[in-house]
Amino acid sequence: MRLAGLPIALGLILLANLVALAGVWRNSAGQADATLDLTERELRLGPIRDEDTGISLRLSWNVSGAPEFYLQATWLGKAKLEELGFDCSVPPSNPSAELFYRKARRRQTYAVLEQEGPAWAQWIAAEQKRLEAMAQEVARQEKTPRDLESARNGFEISRRTMSRLFVVDLGNDPASLRERHPDRSRFALTPAVVRLSLNTYPPDRPELVGHISEILIDEIHVPRGRRAYLDRIREEELRQRDSASAAPQSTWLPGEAQGPRYRVTLGFGRRYEPWVDSVDPLEPVPESPLLPAPAGVDTGAPRR
Repeated sequence: MRLAGLPIALGLILLANLVALAGVWRNSAGQADATLDLTERELRLGPIRDEDTGISLRLSWNVSGAPEFYLQATWLGKAKLEELGFDCSVPPSNPSAELFYRKARRRQTYAVLEQEGPAWAQWIAAEQKRLEAMAQEVARQEKTPRDLESARNGFEISRRTMSRLFVVDLGNDPASLRERHPDRSRFALTPAVVRLSLNTYPPDRPELVGHISEILIDEIHVPRGRRAYLDRIREEELRQRDSASAAPQSTWLPGEAQGPRYRVTLGFGRRYEPWVDSVDPLEPVPESPLLPAPAGVDTGAPRR
C-alpha cells in the first residue's frame, strides 16, 4: 500500500515544480514591466552558510516620509488605508477602537519602489535640516560638539551605504499605479503586505496608521549563469572567515569606504516579481568627505 502511494507523491512533487516553473516563465516572458539598476546597497548578499550551493540577494528598502529604519509612512493614514480596503469606520477616539483595530487583518496590495529619486533626495534634505537644528542646539549649549560630530558622521555613513530604494505609493490596482508612476527605469511595482494599527500616543490625539509589513518577494535567486562575480566574492569571504585572524562575518558592511562591490540589473515581470538580469563588478568608490562643520561651532575634533 505504501509503495503504491510513492508514485502519487512523486507525481505531486513533479506537478508542483512544473507549476512553479510555469509561473516563473509567465512572469519573465515578454517585455519587463520595469527594469531597475541597483547596487549592493539595495541588494545584499545573505550570510555565509557552508551548506548553501545557491546564491540569493536580499532586497533592502525604506519608506518615503518615514524615519530611518521605521516602516510607518506619514502618507499611510486613514484615507490611504481605506483605499486599500481596510475598514476604518470606528473613530480612533471611540472606546471600542482599540479592540476593533486589533482584529484588523493584514492586506496584500502592490507597492511602488522608487530608485534614487525624489524620496531619496527628500531624506537627505531632512537629515541635513536635522543637523542644522542640532548645530543651533550646540550653539545654545543644549548639546555637545561631540553629539554633532557623531550625528554628522552617522549621516555620512548612511548617505554612502543606505539603500536608495523607497516605497513611495501603494494600491490594489497595478494599472492605476503605473499611470501615476510611468517611468519604468525608476519605478517598479511589486506585491507587498500592509497592516493597520491604532496609535494612541499622544493619548489625546489617537490616529490610524499603516505599516508596510513586508515586500513579498525580497529574496531573489541569482541564476548560475549570472553569478560568477558573486561566487568570487563568496569564495574570498569563505577564505577570510576560515582564517584565524578573520572576523566571523566578513560580508560587505555599511560604512566601509570602498563602497558597494557590484551592480545588479533587476527586471520585474508581468506578475511584478523580480529576477536578476545581470550582475557586474563596480570599481571601488572614494570615501565621501564629511560635511563641513557649521560656522562658529567647535566640533571638538583635533585641528591639523
